[in-house]
Amino acid sequence: MSFITINNLYKSFGSLEVLKDINLKVDEGQVISIIGPSGSGKSTLLRSIHQLVEVQKGEIIVEGYDILANKKHKKNKEQREAIKKMGMVFQDFHLFPHKTILENITEAPIVVKKEDKNIAEKKAMDLLEKVGLADKKDNYPKELSGGQRQRVAIARALAMEPKIMLFDEPTSALDPELVGEVLQVIKSLADDKMTMIVVTHEMAFAREVSDEIVFMADGSVIEKGKPEDIFERPSHDRLKQFIEKMI
Repeated sequence: MSFITINNLYKSFGSLEVLKDINLKVDEGQVISIIGPSGSGKSTLLRSIHQLVEVQKGEIIVEGYDILANKKHKKNKEQREAIKKMGMVFQDFHLFPHKTILENITEAPIVVKKEDKNIAEKKAMDLLEKVGLADKKDNYPKELSGGQRQRVAIARALAMEPKIMLFDEPTSALDPELVGEVLQVIKSLADDKMTMIVVTHEMAFAREVSDEIVFMADGSVIEKGKPEDIFERPSHDRLKQFIEKMI
């Protein structure tokens, strides 16, 4: 059984259709990269999966449970638990500016999961070590570079022990020289078999880490397949044009 199954997902903002009949499956341990031009619906799809955007139609099934089943009512326990299985990293970090790096990472485990502070801090330090920022635990976000802040954001999402990580163009707000350090952290997660969906414009990175690449344009999935097929043998003209511009 797939970890996440998306069936016939549809989303519009007024008369603007942003997701049109999206179908997608993500297996445990799989890395899927979503590529495509700006405005193609990539970020809206990711936010829909994490329930930050409400869709009009379709199913989002997480480990057998449809998290849209009662979308018109208050989320029940099963929906909340399914959403907790997902960690999300945004373009612009979303760190608390008035909290230290350590506090940023421990906030959700302590408040949401009611974790003991000492345990939360130990896990946070292990994660900071993993992303190469253990020496920054007492700093504040404004004292870090963009790349460092994004690595903290990744550690913060991992602190909730998600089963899948969602990355929404995690390097798009970074200066070019800082992109590599963030991509390296995501690669290490792929090596650890973390299930991930990554919206990215970094084509070389997508090709290297992905088990499957999904190409979106105009709110639809135009083509999907293994990296070598997408980049070397694209079948759709729209994808061919996109790759020629990006590579």
